Amino acid sequence: MLLVDVSGSLDFGTMKQMKRDLATEIAATLAFSAIQNNDKIGVIFFSDRIEKYIPPKKGRKHILYIIREMLNFQPQSQRTDIGCALEYFTRVMKRHCTAFVISDFYDHKDFQHQLQIANQKHDVVAIQVYDPRAKVLPDVGLLKVMDAETGHEMYIDTSSKKLRMAHTQQWLMQQENLKTDFAKSKVDWTSIATNEDFSKALLMLFKQRADKPKAQSKETMFKVKNIILSLALLGCSGLAQAQQVEQRIDSLQILIGQQTVLHLKASVKQGDKVQLPSFKPQQQITPGVEVVEQSKGDTSHIGDDRMVVSRDYTLTSFDEKVYVIPALNVKVNGKNFHGNQLALKVLTVPVDTVHPNQFYPPKDVQDNPFSWSEWSALFWLSLLLLILCGAWLYLRNRLKNNKPIITHIRIVKRVPAHEKALNQINVIKQQHVENQETQKAYYTQLTNTLREYIVSRFGFNAMEMTSAEIIERLREAGDQKMIDELKELFQTADLVKFAKYETLVNENDANLVNAINFIDQTKTDEKPTEEKVVPQLTNEEQKTQSQRRLIKSLLWIGAIVGLALLGYIIYQSVMLLM
Repeated sequence: MLLVDVSGSLDFGTMKQMKRDLATEIAATLAFSAIQNNDKIGVIFFSDRIEKYIPPKKGRKHILYIIREMLNFQPQSQRTDIGCALEYFTRVMKRHCTAFVISDFYDHKDFQHQLQIANQKHDVVAIQVYDPRAKVLPDVGLLKVMDAETGHEMYIDTSSKKLRMAHTQQWLMQQENLKTDFAKSKVDWTSIATNEDFSKALLMLFKQRADKPKAQSKETMFKVKNIILSLALLGCSGLAQAQQVEQRIDSLQILIGQQTVLHLKASVKQGDKVQLPSFKPQQQITPGVEVVEQSKGDTSHIGDDRMVVSRDYTLTSFDEKVYVIPALNVKVNGKNFHGNQLALKVLTVPVDTVHPNQFYPPKDVQDNPFSWSEWSALFWLSLLLLILCGAWLYLRNRLKNNKPIITHIRIVKRVPAHEKALNQINVIKQQHVENQETQKAYYTQLTNTLREYIVSRFGFNAMEMTSAEIIERLREAGDQKMIDELKELFQTADLVKFAKYETLVNENDANLVNAINFIDQTKTDEKPTEEKVVPQLTNEEQKTQSQRRLIKSLLWIGAIVGLALLGYIIYQSVMLLM
């Protein structure tokens, strides 16, 4: 018979698991051992009242029903009354049996008398489950705690050494009282923490029971069953063998599609050949339960000429059901050894389709407390970004005010001197010479055209020379008749410009013809060409251009760095706010 505490105080755990989970694992293991022993098994769930009673029966279906109830049971009360459960157990169980009381034994009432009566009629074994924080309170500052059975809340200062010592003293006093009550009632008991391997503690308990004269004189058969039970708990295949196989699972219940890990360990002598079972991905370890993956075998030496060979199996399931994980077969030196059977309950998420008005929206996300250490780096980076933006705007204004120096490359068409002079003469030819003023302008343009041609053709500065000086220079390399005609043209021009001489119409035409003949006779074979004229910059303009290039480079670099900083700040801020 199993007496399982379902009060609120078992909903606590700070290490590997909750106390309720540990109690469920122990109860499930004892229930599975009943199948191997062909025993009946029943359960009494209790708080400060009898929550539920399942009469003892045999069979796998009955065991699975008990495990399902242990996983899903919701008590009506959160308080504890162990004495009430022991009285009920003594009253309903008429025949002698072995009873396991699984509880944390947090009970303000004295149950020693009921325990003594129950143990006189039956064989009572007490199994205490506890969390290590019940012994030693950590120093974590101000802590809000709640009594799971009464709902009373209060704040305690765990930094107080006096408080922590008082907490430890209270635990030691409670354990001493339990030890005294169990000794007076002659009840075997053990204490198991949530971060311990409960199978080893149970093995030690049953070994102690097997060595007692009471067990030999009163019930030899019960002694044998206890020994077999202890071997089943440890996954051993025989009594007092050197090989031991342990099989355990991380979680007794999962949701559909979730995963849990099955741990298989074989403790053997060094040098033994161990063959662990192997499963392929998606292969079923039992119908409905798949193996997602398995780890490589790991071997570790534990001293005393022994070693542990282990392997982990990741399991999942997609059907709502309570599954029995079979005892896996491990071969050691060719002999078969088996672990212990386990239970796995797969749950689906319940959906209430009857009351759609009771669907509530999700609650708001709770704000995390502000921590300067998390935001300080972002604050300084944001400040740096602002400084960078200010510098960027300053440089942009500098660039805007520092006007660019625009240089245009001009394409200049080089016209030969004779063509240029003839074109100008053609323009002069179109003019009408009617009076002395127009004659003066006519001859001024004509002589200037000839002077410019002479500068380009002969290379001396005719623009600054008198007519006589020009003629003298031309005599050195020219036709005498051509020079005389040109001399006559210059003399006529001087008379018109300076002596108000009026020429005849045919005289103007003759002078124009003489100018054209002079150009034709002295022209070269030069062809028209095009040239690119690149303006030359001053030192100040070159310095200005260099400054503009530097400012542009700094602006581009600043923009890239600023955008990168902004993106990083935004990303980190979002991650902190999520």
